[in-house]
Amino acid sequence: MVQDRRFNTVVLHFIICAWYVFTVAQNMAITSLRSHPGVSAFGGRWKYLTFINLFVVISFWALYTYDRELVFPKHLDAIIPTWLNHAMHTFILPLLLVELYAVRHQYPKKKHGLLGLAVFCILYLVWVFYIKYAADIWVYPVLAQLSHVGMVVFFSLSFLIFAYLYFLGEMLSMRFWGKSEHSRKKAEHSRRRD
Repeated sequence: MVQDRRFNTVVLHFIICAWYVFTVAQNMAITSLRSHPGVSAFGGRWKYLTFINLFVVISFWALYTYDRELVFPKHLDAIIPTWLNHAMHTFILPLLLVELYAVRHQYPKKKHGLLGLAVFCILYLVWVFYIKYAADIWVYPVLAQLSHVGMVVFFSLSFLIFAYLYFLGEMLSMRFWGKSEHSRKKAEHSRRRD
């Protein structure tokens, strides 16, 4: 049974990986993107890490709904097919949900999970600011509209949303799969001390 679960997990991750390799290849194959100023600047299309997680779905579509020019200017409709836009900004959600319910995740201690999340966010911010420095463009148009204080507020709120989504994923996973081995051992150790 454990062997089957591992095999199924590998197959699921292979399918998801193949989907994103295909998506990235399709994005890279769009030659008309050369007319987009950000593509020819430092980092090319790799500066747009748009298929990372649920945060992308929420932030992209919230900003798109508010003012699409902040994240996906209208002129990109003629360049990027609708299906590819959804592959990068929407399809993440069903894939995450399938993985959440198909794979039992072992979450680290909360402080270690938050530390890993903070390191990821800081590295991504370094990448975003380095691109601004090297190419003199903002990866996402919304950043050009913000003051320094606005950026601090925006990135702080983004981190809080990231943290909330991390804990939400952990909670949903525990509800579906039960407590992780780490949580059971911790509870057992706590009972022994009492």
